[in-house]
Amino acid sequence: MHFKKIKSAILITAVLVTTCFNSGMVYAEETAGDQQAESSVDDSAGSGNTDSAGDQDLGRADDSIEDTSGSELDDEEQEEIESSEEGMLPDQGGEDAPCDMKINLLSEPYGVSKSQLSFSWVDASVNGMQEQSAYRIVLSKREQDAAEGAYIYDTDWVESSQNTSVLYDLSAVLEDNELYYWQVQIKNEEGMESSLSEAQPFTTAVGSAWAGKNTIWGADGQKTVILRSEISRPENVERAVMSITAVSSSQTRQYIYNLYVNGVEIGAGPTRQNDKVLYYNTYDLTDVLQEGSNAVGLINYAENNAGVLCQITYYFADGTSQVVNNSSRDSATWKVYNADNVYIGSDTASIGTVYYTAKKDNINMNYYPEGWMNAGYSVKSWNAVKNQNRLSNLSLEPSQMDNMKRYEVQPASVTAVGNGTYLVDMGKEIVGSLKLALNAGKGMITLEYGEELQQDGSVKYKMNTGNQYQEKWTLRAGTQSASGIGMKTFRYVMIRGCSASLGVDNVRGLELRQAFDDDASSFSSSNSTLNDVYEFSKHTSKVTNQDLYVDTQNRERGAYEGDALITAMTSYSYSASSTLAGYSAKYLLTHTTWPAEYSLYNIMMVYENYMYTGDKRELESNYQLLKQKTLEQYYDLSVGLMKKVSGSNVKDQQIMVDWPASERDGYEISKSYYNTVFNAVCVGGYEDMAKIALALGYAGEAEHYQGLADTIRANMIQKLYHAETGEFYDGLDSQGNVVEHSAQHATAYALAFGIYTDQNMADVMVQSIEDDEEIRMSIYSSYFLLQGLYRSNHGDLARKIMSNSESTLGVRSWGCLIYGLGATTTTEAWNSKSKSNMSMCHVWGSAPGSMLVRGMFGIQPTSPGFDTFQMKLQPGGVKDGNVKVPTLKGSIEATYALNGDGGISGTVTVPSNSECELMIPADNADGGIILDGEVVTTVYSDGYLTCTAVAGTHTFAATGTKASIDNSEWTKTDVVYSTYAKSAWSESVTSGLEAGKLSDKIESLRMELRNQKVSGSIEYSSYVQGTGWLDWTESGNDSGTPGSGKRVEAYKIRLTGELAKQYDVYYRAYAQSTGWLDWAENGEAAGTSGYAKELYRIQVILVRRGSAAPGNTTQPYKSKDKQISYATHVQSYGWQAACGGGEISGTVGSAKRLEAIKISLGNTGYSGSISYCTHVQSYGWQDWKSDGQVSGTSGQAKRLEAIKIKLTGDIAEEYDVYYRVHVQSFGWLDWAKNGEASGSEGYGKRLEAIQIKLVRKGNVAPGDVKDTFRKAKISYRTHVQSYGWQDYKYDGEMSGTSGRSKRLEAIQIKNLISDAAGDIEYRTQIQTYGWETKWVKNGGMSGTSGRSKRLEAIQIRLTDELEEQYDIYYRVHAQTYGWLGWAKNGESAGTEGLSKRLEGIEIVLVEKCGKAPGSTENAFVKK
Repeated sequence: MHFKKIKSAILITAVLVTTCFNSGMVYAEETAGDQQAESSVDDSAGSGNTDSAGDQDLGRADDSIEDTSGSELDDEEQEEIESSEEGMLPDQGGEDAPCDMKINLLSEPYGVSKSQLSFSWVDASVNGMQEQSAYRIVLSKREQDAAEGAYIYDTDWVESSQNTSVLYDLSAVLEDNELYYWQVQIKNEEGMESSLSEAQPFTTAVGSAWAGKNTIWGADGQKTVILRSEISRPENVERAVMSITAVSSSQTRQYIYNLYVNGVEIGAGPTRQNDKVLYYNTYDLTDVLQEGSNAVGLINYAENNAGVLCQITYYFADGTSQVVNNSSRDSATWKVYNADNVYIGSDTASIGTVYYTAKKDNINMNYYPEGWMNAGYSVKSWNAVKNQNRLSNLSLEPSQMDNMKRYEVQPASVTAVGNGTYLVDMGKEIVGSLKLALNAGKGMITLEYGEELQQDGSVKYKMNTGNQYQEKWTLRAGTQSASGIGMKTFRYVMIRGCSASLGVDNVRGLELRQAFDDDASSFSSSNSTLNDVYEFSKHTSKVTNQDLYVDTQNRERGAYEGDALITAMTSYSYSASSTLAGYSAKYLLTHTTWPAEYSLYNIMMVYENYMYTGDKRELESNYQLLKQKTLEQYYDLSVGLMKKVSGSNVKDQQIMVDWPASERDGYEISKSYYNTVFNAVCVGGYEDMAKIALALGYAGEAEHYQGLADTIRANMIQKLYHAETGEFYDGLDSQGNVVEHSAQHATAYALAFGIYTDQNMADVMVQSIEDDEEIRMSIYSSYFLLQGLYRSNHGDLARKIMSNSESTLGVRSWGCLIYGLGATTTTEAWNSKSKSNMSMCHVWGSAPGSMLVRGMFGIQPTSPGFDTFQMKLQPGGVKDGNVKVPTLKGSIEATYALNGDGGISGTVTVPSNSECELMIPADNADGGIILDGEVVTTVYSDGYLTCTAVAGTHTFAATGTKASIDNSEWTKTDVVYSTYAKSAWSESVTSGLEAGKLSDKIESLRMELRNQKVSGSIEYSSYVQGTGWLDWTESGNDSGTPGSGKRVEAYKIRLTGELAKQYDVYYRAYAQSTGWLDWAENGEAAGTSGYAKELYRIQVILVRRGSAAPGNTTQPYKSKDKQISYATHVQSYGWQAACGGGEISGTVGSAKRLEAIKISLGNTGYSGSISYCTHVQSYGWQDWKSDGQVSGTSGQAKRLEAIKIKLTGDIAEEYDVYYRVHVQSFGWLDWAKNGEASGSEGYGKRLEAIQIKLVRKGNVAPGDVKDTFRKAKISYRTHVQSYGWQDYKYDGEMSGTSGRSKRLEAIQIKNLISDAAGDIEYRTQIQTYGWETKWVKNGGMSGTSGRSKRLEAIQIRLTDELEEQYDIYYRVHAQTYGWLGWAKNGESAGTEGLSKRLEGIEIVLVEKCGKAPGSTENAFVKK
């Protein structure tokens, strides 16, 4: 133990304090209040929760004293103790002392709550102090007390290894608005004591010590005011602390005050208000106050209900304190200056959007009160403040978050453009404002801020997000310094009309944020793109740390749970304890947003903050709010899955899946009543809820939530997984049927939350994503894709996603954002073409910041506060790398290197009092890990060898691992294209993005392939005004006549070689007056010809052959020279105008039948003809007609029900003819071709419209080809109480009623299958009569009519060939029971002996041994 000499008098005092404490008393000073303090300690002692020692309280010290007093020490032992301890106290601040101390995760803990104190510190890594076995915390009232050991609180030694978020309730010990110092000392595993830490000052919350709570402001209606007062500092002030808050930020969604002392900016605030809780921020003013008079000033802006409250307290060395200024009590000492003329002026426009209002910084230096920040400034012309009660309905609480302030940033360049115009480039985007220091003539300058430059080099101040960042600053003559007080997101500023010469010394960016230690974190590797992406995310995290995690500080300034989760997870890579993460998670618990899955992300965010900080306070205080976020009410017990979210307390809450909607990869959200993404997120949320419940000791609730997660996971795998493809379907419909579409999201989110049975299943799922060749989700959802890949041990693909350096616009990669777009902060979308209002500063795009640390290096806490953590390496083929990660335990540092032959080596620094689970990828258990030169015991599981490393720096090595060097990338083969218009080529784009601009006439096209992996080429041709179709040209050449002024009207593209065998090329055109036409493919024409229409935009994309088209392919081309022409005769309207090329003939939505059709071929260049026949109501199939002849009827009111079309001659060798029809009640059927039937038969359904198009042989169909013709197999009708006989229903449709309490009285069933011999026989059980003795068949009536007798049950069976080829299924809707299960082949369906009526019935024929249409359980209920 380390000791130092002190005076005997001080020793006596220290012993007295310790004795009093150990007797249950808190020693403050010798006053009459000591006894009262003793009683309060006995009644409500503070508690400190630790992992190993359990709850600690003040009474614990009493027990230890009682135990000691009960033992006898002989004289020799007592003398030895006295001689060794007399005049000695522990050394303070030695190299082995704990350091980096925090209270409530704050490095400057001013204004902390007495009842919720969370102590953290870092144990030293010298003198054997790496492993803590016990701690001791002491508190003093003043700095000299700490130095002399005069403690008011001493925990005594607590056996515990915990050094993060050690919780104590000291409300009975500490006073409101008081200054204290705390120190900590530890013991190592051998019991050796460290030095005592240096004393860290902290103040308690103001609490009941507010000297007044009214606010001050200027006159009513003033938006911007400057408030000013002066205070004097005497010599014996040890600390000077200000607590300050303001209202209202409801309209501006930003800070209100800007605090200055003696001209030094202190901070901006307050922290964002949380409903009725108004936070005040606390600042240490000690170092900026000078002896004598000091100027305290505030520049304030608010739109409504404005007011400021502040209080300055001096803490004197003698232990006393004084509130020297309270703006409410001492409002007479404050003066106000109306600053609307300084900062707003006559232009009252907002830089905000529909979400908030924030006035421009229209600074006018003629009205600026120069020198007002200096002490002694005359305020004779200033006004008295208005003292108002603005806070009566609010609860004042101290902000437990790091304060924000402005940091000056020097521009990268200031470039003179000419005529007094300068372009300022900050080098990187910042959030904040601008400062100019210059000597100028009197006049006005214009400032235009933006995130991007226009093509002409000007600043895009009319931003994508809807903000307009243009300000007018009025300068006075002479030297001056002007600073904005607003908050904008910008990189560039164009300054116009400036008479002074400007350079980098005249301009500063004022970056508004919390403090950020750039040196606390780092990452580098042999992959330069990964290095850039890491720094890209790091800068984003740095500049967006204000007072709440929001989507962006430009467009909305709103908090969203999904955004906040990703922001927080990124911040942990750069900050040991992000107080902003904790507050944002808490704020969102009562500010739920519309995406349903975001509620679950709030739970995850709270849990992750607990894991990273060890701080359990928010778990305990907000557990009930967390339970409300689970959305458990949408769990469907009958299916074992979460159902569609609707009718929530949150307005318009619904499942989002992804944003923007265009990035959902076709996800069938509306059809997915049981949504795969939502269910996967719920699994993750419920597992975290289970862990939270367990941490709080709620074992029963933990079991409940884990059970929910396990059940949903199992049902997802059983009901939503397609084992053949390795993909998850988008969901189930409301009837429990699979929605047969698999967006990439479904599988990615399943991976992210562990929805798989084993590694083999995960491997197949990942392969299905890898086969996509590209990310098919937004930059936001990519976080969950990367999480899923790393979780499933596929860091190779995750790395390739992050290291893609392609810069062509349209590539979904961070490399494209950095190298192509020139972004310096992560964006809201992959590009502005997929989201036109894209923000260039949006933290939800910062996934790599988290994943390079948590994924590639695998560094994650495995117990709260990093008591233990894992380092699960997934190098992803990158040869070497190193990382530094700050934690509350201290820095984790790691390196690795691959030798190219299966060997891996590296180092890891484990912080003191922590333990690392080191995991190395390996093919089997045969290998081993050499740690610090020695082979250590390892465990092999799931492809990893694992060993344990204790605190310290270690070397490791392993051979025969799965880690190999791989420089390949995950890239997609696609087309890069651009257009020529207005004397310039457009920016090259890819992946189906738009090339060209609206109203800019295209004169030429240019295309090439990227990432081509197989042989072949791309060829394209343009249809040019006055010339017609040009010859085919190849990659990189122009197609058109650039510079001629002649428009391109249409174009076509085709592939050759192996490329054509593996891919389809789709493309479409935006034509003048028409807009976007449908998608053409593989050599078809896209656009128009013969109409003299210009093309403005094009889109091109490669799709794997056989995959779905990117959109509708019905009508990609309009030409007056039609290859095929057709006209229909429509009920009431007669013959319609001829159309062609896939255009619609007929009507949709008008309920009008087609009665006849005629079809002919145009100039195709091939001989042959077209033939067609129709199925006509009452008449059936008619004879074939050809080349313009009429098929059908006219004047007979007969509907067409189906059609067949075919080609003959040479054209049949070159083309397929595709056609589809719109059928009454069925809608559009799929595409039939070459003589197949299209429509329906047996249903009595009319054709209402038709589309026909020619498609080159070998090219894919215009759309789906599965459901082209529907032929009814069975029809049936029922006689219903009160209603009589109903219309016939077909093939599983319901006959009868539901919810009307009407009985079925009789039924007729008909067989419509003509190519199989046999009958349908049936009989019913009738009220009072029982089962009919005879079976009826083929339309005969079973039941009664006119006798008011209910049907109670039914049996149906097949005979002869029908029985051999089909099963007949049927189910009934029974009174009280609803729909029963499906019966089949003569089984009973309904009830017997219960007097329950049948109300509805469904019947369907299924091919023999086919799947039942639904559950077959509980088809018949018998008493």
